[in-house]
Amino acid sequence: MVLDLSMNLLNPFMVLSTRNRTFIGIEELLNNKLDYYAIVDVRSPSEYLYDHIPTSINIPILNDQERTIVGTIYKTDGPFKAKLKALNLIHMRLPETLENIIEISKNKPELIIYCARGGARSEVVQTLLRLLQVNSLKLLNGYKAYRKTIYNFFDHPIPTQCITLYGLTGCGKTLILKNLLDAGYPSVNLEHCASHKGSNFGHIGEENFNDITQKKLESALWYSLYKQNYPKVIFVEGESKKIGKVVLPKNFCSNMINGIKIYMELPLKNRISFIINEYKPHIYKNEIITAFKSIERYIGKSKSATLLKLLIDNRFYEFTELILKIYYDPLYTHSFPAHFDYTIKYDTLDEAEEKIKKIYYEVIK
Repeated sequence: MVLDLSMNLLNPFMVLSTRNRTFIGIEELLNNKLDYYAIVDVRSPSEYLYDHIPTSINIPILNDQERTIVGTIYKTDGPFKAKLKALNLIHMRLPETLENIIEISKNKPELIIYCARGGARSEVVQTLLRLLQVNSLKLLNGYKAYRKTIYNFFDHPIPTQCITLYGLTGCGKTLILKNLLDAGYPSVNLEHCASHKGSNFGHIGEENFNDITQKKLESALWYSLYKQNYPKVIFVEGESKKIGKVVLPKNFCSNMINGIKIYMELPLKNRISFIINEYKPHIYKNEIITAFKSIERYIGKSKSATLLKLLIDNRFYEFTELILKIYYDPLYTHSFPAHFDYTIKYDTLDEAEEKIKKIYYEVIK
């Protein structure tokens, strides 16, 4: 059987040259930079969706239903019958699967295959690729090794100083961070990592919100730091520990809270325009109404009725202005730090970004 014969590859006399070796460890993979490799995740779609190595592409050898069937047979009848069943399930589509993997690998120096623990699934794919004279490396211990690395990273103090931007809702902090990153300044967009804008309405318009998981957040946050070579100083937005459905890692949250604090101050009319542009009430009106009902009890019956009517009547500017004044501005002001290291007043994002850049250069001196 292919699954049994493949174990002959695991002999202690194998020459581990660049072309002939069959394994790679997670440390080497990360040190060489993920973008260097074509990385293929052969786990099931749901495993990949839950979390995966950044830049990897999912080409599953078993789909979710098949994985469940094989797993049940493994528990009841043992590994031999489980492997036979797996081969029976996948044999018809193996050529297409291998063709897809080979196509992905064409533009990269090396091909990496991984599954959950570096076991049978990645072993089968690698063996078949070798029969086609296609070189590949299997990730030792698979996704489990990657996940352990991420866990250990956040379990220790992170040597990155944060410059943390605070401000009332609608100050354009997220867009400022994006612009700073595009201009080459180290930045992390926590709301993007969490697929949530950080308010009661934060999930609206976020297409990945339903699929976000704690592990996926940690992967996204780690990758943001990794691809910027773990900068010593980085811009972030001041967020609550919990963003939507996920929670910031403790050590990163500590860096954010204890970082250099900048208060961003933008006129109310500008903030309202930013919020309407970001939340798009003309598109997501029903979703906003539903989300608004979850905070009605904090606002009061009379004011809630007024706000709801403004929404229904498409008076979005007035709705936004009123909800900021009576709910969000007092709420955010109460949650701010006791003091700030800098205060920036601005009318445009360009003006704010120039002032922030000056602070950055003061910090890194």
